Amino acid sequence: MSAQGAFLLGYIFTDGDFLLNKKTNQYFLRIYSKHITQIEKLKKILKTDAKIQKREQKNYGDSVQTKIYFIHIGNQIIINDLLKFGLTIEKNLNVKFPKLEDKFKSHFLRGCWAGSGNVTIYEDRVYSSIVIGSYKFISEIEKYLSSNGLKPRKIYKNKLSKKPSYVIKYAHGESEKLYNFLYKGKTNLTISDKQEIIYKKYFTRIECNQYK
Repeated sequence: MSAQGAFLLGYIFTDGDFLLNKKTNQYFLRIYSKHITQIEKLKKILKTDAKIQKREQKNYGDSVQTKIYFIHIGNQIIINDLLKFGLTIEKNLNVKFPKLEDKFKSHFLRGCWAGSGNVTIYEDRVYSSIVIGSYKFISEIEKYLSSNGLKPRKIYKNKLSKKPSYVIKYAHGESEKLYNFLYKGKTNLTISDKQEIIYKKYFTRIECNQYK
C-alpha cells in the first residue's frame, strides 16, 4: 500500500463498481466520474492504457442520468485485491471501512471525498459533505474524523436519492479542519481539482500535525 494506492482505493470504494462480463463470467471494475480530468489522474495512478469512455446525459421523464466518463479494468489480480480490502458486488449496501495503517487513512478518505464528496460555497462560506450508500461505512468515516479533531456530526438520510444513502455535512469552520486533515501529503494526482480550488480560495493549509 502507498499514499497513492490508498487514495485510489477510497475513490474506487465510492465511485467504482464491479460489473459482470457475461461472456467470460468474470467481474471487471468500472471507475467513473463526471470530470474527465479525474479519470485521467486515476489512469496515471493505475498506469493503465484503458480507454476513457463516455456515457452521455439522458433524460427519463422526471429523472436525469448525468454524463459520466469511465474506464474498465479487467485485471483479476486488481479485482481480487479489492475484494480482500472489502469491496463487494453490492457495495452501496455492504461496504465497510477497510483495514489500513493509520498513515494511509487520510489519503483513503481524500479519495472517498473525491468520489462521493461535495465542496460548495454558499453566502461566501464553504460547506463540505459526503454521501455514502452504506450506513455502516459512513458511520465509520464520521467516527474516524471526529476522533481526529472534527466535531461529531449527525448522519442524515439522503432525501434526494431514490436508493438508500446517507450524508454527513460540515460547515465553514469544520470544513477548514477537514481540508487540513485530508490534504496532508496530497499530490496533484491524489486530489479533486474542483474541491481543492474552493478550499485553497478560502483556507491556508497548516503544515503541522494539528489535526493528525
